[in-house]
Amino acid sequence: MINPMFFRNIKQKIEENREKIIFNLIKVALGLSIIWGIGEIRNRGSLQWFEWVNLDIFFQLRPSEPIDNRIILVGQTEDDIKNMKSAYLSDRQVAQLIKIIKEGKPVAIGLDFLRDQPIGEGREELLAIFNNTPTLYGVGKQAGIEGDPDFAPIAPPPIKFEQITEASALEDGDSVVRRQLLYPKTTPPAIPNLGLALAFTYLEKQKGIKPEAGEKKALKLGKATFFLFSNPSGPYTQADDGGYQIFFNWRKIKFHVVSVSDVLAQKNISGLFDNRIVIIGSYAASKKDQFLTPFSRTLSDSPREMFGMEIQAQLASAIISQVLDERPVTLAFWTEPWISAWLIGWGIVICFILTFFSRNWIQIAIFLLGSSVLLIILSYFLFLEAIWFPLIPSLMILWSLGIVLAGLDYEFKKILDNRKIRQLNENLIELNQQLKDKLDRRQAYKEFTVLGNQFSKNLNKELQNLFDLKFILLEKKTNFKQILQKNINDSKNFLELNNTWLETEIATDKVFDSFEAICLKLINHFPRLENLFSNYDWLSDENWEYLTIEETIKLAIKWFHPIYFHEYNVELDKIIKLDFQSEYSNLQKVNSTRFIIVFNRIIDTIFLKVQTGEISYPKNQAEKISYPTITIKTVYKNKLKLIFTVQYLIETTFYNIFFCQELLDYYKAKLTIKQDKEKGLTNWIIDWNDWQSRDQ
Repeated sequence: MINPMFFRNIKQKIEENREKIIFNLIKVALGLSIIWGIGEIRNRGSLQWFEWVNLDIFFQLRPSEPIDNRIILVGQTEDDIKNMKSAYLSDRQVAQLIKIIKEGKPVAIGLDFLRDQPIGEGREELLAIFNNTPTLYGVGKQAGIEGDPDFAPIAPPPIKFEQITEASALEDGDSVVRRQLLYPKTTPPAIPNLGLALAFTYLEKQKGIKPEAGEKKALKLGKATFFLFSNPSGPYTQADDGGYQIFFNWRKIKFHVVSVSDVLAQKNISGLFDNRIVIIGSYAASKKDQFLTPFSRTLSDSPREMFGMEIQAQLASAIISQVLDERPVTLAFWTEPWISAWLIGWGIVICFILTFFSRNWIQIAIFLLGSSVLLIILSYFLFLEAIWFPLIPSLMILWSLGIVLAGLDYEFKKILDNRKIRQLNENLIELNQQLKDKLDRRQAYKEFTVLGNQFSKNLNKELQNLFDLKFILLEKKTNFKQILQKNINDSKNFLELNNTWLETEIATDKVFDSFEAICLKLINHFPRLENLFSNYDWLSDENWEYLTIEETIKLAIKWFHPIYFHEYNVELDKIIKLDFQSEYSNLQKVNSTRFIIVFNRIIDTIFLKVQTGEISYPKNQAEKISYPTITIKTVYKNKLKLIFTVQYLIETTFYNIFFCQELLDYYKAKLTIKQDKEKGLTNWIIDWNDWQSRDQ
């Protein structure tokens, strides 16, 4: 049986992390929406071009392969056109060219020139060579569109059906040839592509391998099976998959090329064609028989197109290599639903990692960059093994989730931080007020300790006298009661005693009233210790002593000495240096109580800054704070100026300035604070406008 505490603990944790749980659910929902959205964008074909370009880049990055010596290209170059003064070879020239090549004993010959109509003289000679050479193949374009001037079908020359092949190139939406047609039409009679027919002949003559039907009715040559391309598949989601086509695994390879002129002149061709496939075609840009391939695009130059006969050579070479060398002629594509399953699973992993493991922007950036590099490396190595990987949508999911979820984390953290900041501000305001109250209270305690001693000298004696008189009167009142009881029958004595009793009672009440009035006055002056000095009327009490400024400061140092030693472990008489002008030592005496308070506020500010962490004084070898020397000097130039100087830059609060100024207003004096930043000095300057010596 499950313990009920288990469910209560779970409920408590859910309540404690309610906001975080809701936020994570929002992240999961948004993450799944992003994954679905990217998958839908891909299914609609919006990512096709990016995935095609990705494959093109991989084809360009793959290692180069050595020249395939099994195939020779005989091309009509621009020099041939210039020397022959014609863009076209006549039928007789073509027949003569084939005759010379045939004498070199090639395995098969492919004529990649369209000869549906006679060109020049020698038509009969050309057809005769076709008739006498069963391994000679001509081309047409059966995959064209009737009535379309750009893609109209072109008939092959009138030769045997077994020698007719297809020369069409299958271009994608960006005009790049990536797929290859093995058969333009799968309905009988099927006509093979020129490169496929040449590969058939080579494999049969050299290895005795003939085409046969394989798995799923796919073409099979030896152990190699050529599976049909179907849409959607791999990077294609909106492609025409008609005919027998494959996604071609292009080879980064070169072929040996010889010009038509060199062959006709039989220049350096001895043994060149022996046991090889020979393809005759255009090798001049002006003939417009060129196509974009995955190798065409570069960042530094214009796209370099590949000639039609090179494309046929690529197909023949790849098929032969697949059968003999086990090099795949096609890329293995992922298909639906495996692509969608991968993208969903990948997205969920990213959401999980970003939700529970990433803590800041640096970690997220490192994760995104590292994952991207790993995906690219994985995709490239799979490509080298002829396996396509959905790199582009995987990267899009990675970065989309990374940026969006990291942004959500930032906003959520910002909300929490703002909440914490507001709470901290409220706490700081409260703590600041508490500290201010505490400092004010502490200041008041100090001032009350000093001034209270002086105050008690005058007040305590009077209070004690009143208390003693109250006690005496109470005692006499009791005695009177006893005497009255004894003389109650003696009318004369009782009347006298009764009058005396009334007088005593009246006197006692007066004493009691005076005592209560004094207590009430004390309560009014000191309602709370924090507000000890909110009322200064009592400071002008006539019982306070009248002293000179020098006498006042010396008295203040004496009074404050035990307090500062207890609070700061400092001896005031050792760190305060007095510098008074001796000729003005006999100054007018005034009430000094307020000035004692100002003196304390200035001196205490210097030491208090250390405890609050605003200033760091150096320490001696005993790890005790070395407080600065405080110089107090007087300056007389028509008026008295008192200067407190300390060798540190010390700021004081407006509260203390106003407090001191309010007390100094009694003397018609003004407090200013000046700092010498070059020397690092702070001066508290008190100017007495109406201070005069007795000599004046």
